Amino acid sequence: MNRWGTRNQRRGVVRLAWSVEILLASVLAVTVLVAAYLWMRPAEPSAESAVEVPEYSPYESAFARDLGLGEIAYIKGQHDEAIEHFSDAIEGNPQSADGYNWRGVAYLELERFEDAARDLDKAVQLDRTSATTYANRAGALLQLGKLDDARLDYDEAIRLDPKSPALYCGRSGAFILLKKPDFAMADASTALQLEPNFKNGFLARGEAHFAQGEFEHARLDALEALRRETGDRRAATLAARACLRLNDYAAAIELIDPLIAEKPMRDELQLRGQAYMALSKWGLAIADFEAAIELGGEAHPMHAWLSENRATCQRELARDEENRRPMPSSQ
Repeated sequence: MNRWGTRNQRRGVVRLAWSVEILLASVLAVTVLVAAYLWMRPAEPSAESAVEVPEYSPYESAFARDLGLGEIAYIKGQHDEAIEHFSDAIEGNPQSADGYNWRGVAYLELERFEDAARDLDKAVQLDRTSATTYANRAGALLQLGKLDDARLDYDEAIRLDPKSPALYCGRSGAFILLKKPDFAMADASTALQLEPNFKNGFLARGEAHFAQGEFEHARLDALEALRRETGDRRAATLAARACLRLNDYAAAIELIDPLIAEKPMRDELQLRGQAYMALSKWGLAIADFEAAIELGGEAHPMHAWLSENRATCQRELARDEENRRPMPSSQ
């Protein structure tokens, strides 16, 4: 091995130590924020199941019709259309919490978090007996950085429905963001006690293990979640993050490859880029960092970090190519 290769490896270890800390802290926050309200969302329809549009009787109320059409559009992923129907339902019956709750959840899907929080505030005011409404508002509050308020909403939701494992998973995510991993672990464990095969219980406990620095346990819990739902992006991403911390870069790449093949997303591209970087696969790392930069845009808080890593990989690639050039013969 040439002298440059030895120095290059030493630099790579130091560089990876700090850059992985920054990346994984960012990915952890985003993952927990998304998961905290996704655990409460209605299930997406399978590819085999078609959503049937019911025929509404002219004697049925316009409110029920608009609410039903909104729910159908929401389940089909047509969130803008769903919001229109929910708005019609609210106009027809402004004293019903259902319209505000459903429209708030649709706003969450579109990342219109202020609008979501405003609608869910109204839904809670109109009906203080719904655990789901409190949990939905908690999801909006988490996205707005109001962590203590979100935790209080989860407290109330659990008081109203103490047997719901999903609610404990949601509060577990809030505790992780509040840097209280012991409380997060307790809630995740309660979720699994209530439903031992609950996929999201394993995910919540895995995130708690990760926050406590127990990366092998986090990996195992994420794999348990994957066994219960093959292809779950959150489980695969958590397992990959744990593999990065365990220096198992090839395993991290293997977990993320099918996710990116299905739909490239910024955080997963960042993770795979880091794994390639650790393996000195500079060209592949550059491609992933560039794709992540393009998806995130210049305004994204990770833009400078991604650009710096891309530049580092470009320098390393240029040095490797220089070292491979044959030395000129001296005659």
